[in-house]
Amino acid sequence: CGTQTRAVTEGGNKMPRTAGVYHPRSRGGAMSDALADARRALARLTRIATLRGAGLLLLASAFAALVALMSFHADDASFNNANGRTVENLLGPFGATAADLLLQTFGFAALAALAPLFVWGARAFVGRTLKYAMWRAVAWPLGTLTVAAGLGISPAPSRLPAGAGGWVGLAAAGLSNHAAQVWHAAWIGYALPLLL
Repeated sequence: CGTQTRAVTEGGNKMPRTAGVYHPRSRGGAMSDALADARRALARLTRIATLRGAGLLLLASAFAALVALMSFHADDASFNNANGRTVENLLGPFGATAADLLLQTFGFAALAALAPLFVWGARAFVGRTLKYAMWRAVAWPLGTLTVAAGLGISPAPSRLPAGAGGWVGLAAAGLSNHAAQVWHAAWIGYALPLLL
C-alpha cells in the first residue's frame, strides 16, 4: 500500500505532504512510557497506603487512650501514687500512667482531646486527606486547653486526681478567682473560665 501524497503550496513552492501515515514508536520509547506509568502507579499506591496506615495508627492510638481513660482507677500505681497493688487499668501500668497524666493535666477535657484523633484517623483510613491540616494541628491543643479551663469551675469529682479540668482548669479557676478579688466582682470568677 502506497502513501498518499498531495501538494501543499507554501510561499509559492509546492511541497509534498503525507496524510494518514502511522509512525510506530520504537520499543525503547514504549518501554520507557510503560516504566513511567508503573512508577506513577507505584507512587500513588505508596501514598494511599501511607495515608491509610497513618489513619489506622491514629485510630488505634485514640482507641488505646480511650480504653486507658475509661479504665482509670485512682488506686493504680503511677508517677504520683506509688503502691504495691495490682494495676486494674486494662492497658496495664503504661495505661494507668498515661490515664493518670492525661486526667491530671486536662481532666474531662482529655476525652475532648481524643475526638479529633478519631475523626482524622477515620478520614485518613478511608483515603480522604485533611484540609487545613496545619490550622487544625494548632487548634487541637488550644481547644483542649480552653475546654479544660472552662471545666475548672466545675465541682471536682472525687475520682479525678486534679478536678474536672485538671491542673489547667485549676490554674484557670485560680486566676479568674484572683481577678474577681482584684476587681471586687464575684461574677468574674465564673465568667472568665467560661469565656476562655
